[in-house]
Amino acid sequence: MRGNLNDKLERLITLQEQTNIRLDKVTALLAGNQLLTECIDPTGKVRTPDECAEIVVEGFSAALCLMDELEQRNKQYQYQQSEFFLEELEEIPTKQD
Repeated sequence: MRGNLNDKLERLITLQEQTNIRLDKVTALLAGNQLLTECIDPTGKVRTPDECAEIVVEGFSAALCLMDELEQRNKQYQYQQSEFFLEELEEIPTKQD
């Protein structure tokens, strides 16, 4: 039993490592795409590497802020839902019952 659990844990770790490698590639592609997009401003003027990097950093920071805001709203929603519904969701009868 213990050996089986260790095998499953090792397999899970391997799958997680493979997923992380793929996520790193996706992240690199997205960052590269944004850099290419930001190389030229809307008027057609070429931006410096520092300007492009600043735009990418600002975009990343904004995305982190939005993600944090979404997490906070989800926590508030979960709290409000738990306060509003006194019964567990499994206990609520359905129309078929």
